[in-house]
Amino acid sequence: MKLDWIDRRPLPCVAAQVGGVALNLLLDTGVGDTLLDADLAERLDVRTFGSEPIQFPSGPAGRVALGILPELRLGTLAIGQVPVQVMPLRDTFAHLSDRPVDGILGTGLFSRFRTTLDYARGCLTLARDDDRLARGEPFYLGGEHYPLVEARINARLDALLFLDTGMVGAAFGLPVGLAEIAGVEPLPGTATAGSGVGSALAAVPVKAASIVAAGARRHDLLGMLMGRFRLERQLGFRIAGLLGEDFPDGGVLTLDFPSMRVACDTPDPDAHPQPGV
Repeated sequence: MKLDWIDRRPLPCVAAQVGGVALNLLLDTGVGDTLLDADLAERLDVRTFGSEPIQFPSGPAGRVALGILPELRLGTLAIGQVPVQVMPLRDTFAHLSDRPVDGILGTGLFSRFRTTLDYARGCLTLARDDDRLARGEPFYLGGEHYPLVEARINARLDALLFLDTGMVGAAFGLPVGLAEIAGVEPLPGTATAGSGVGSALAAVPVKAASIVAAGARRHDLLGMLMGRFRLERQLGFRIAGLLGEDFPDGGVLTLDFPSMRVACDTPDPDAHPQPGV
């Protein structure tokens, strides 16, 4: 199933339906189960059963109610029994999007398919066929929903990065200590903030000469030097930082969950390094 994006900023957005009600849903690999706006969930009479705390890379973001959508329609595709986390979303994105944001599709739903985010053509593809991704690199799921990719930064630091396409305005984010090891260069200017779901990441702008990840090499990437990265050691192993939306931007990102391989086809002329480079 291929579905054109109806908007691109702040994140790719697709049209969906629940019970005949039209929704605008953002796409974000940094989110786990599908997020649904609280007011909309009440209007749709979504039955909830308890709540739990929710956290994003920038830190805690309150609590979410847990529920199930009997059916979610994306184009011609009907997906049954979709777990949702209910929280206020529209006010969060009101200053970022011209459209009301009704929810966010994340890794929880993407993991049912071979999922492709095509930034070049502006479309989402969800496939359930037997074709498997042969190119690219392996990726891993940390915790409940964190897609982790192996990356080499400036040919100096080999590390696991959390692939978070919901982090906009930067291709990567690193805490201070690892940024020094990787040799990324601080850029002149004051501290800034990268946008993400739930809150912002306070950061200092930096630049990496190159990053190799997901079978692609990108050059001269702008990133963020993060004062604190709460996921770094939370899962019992080190997650070095974030790989944000600007890494695949302009190209095609495919996450083949059945084979656990990821590929990033980018517009860079020499973007695909030989193995071991």
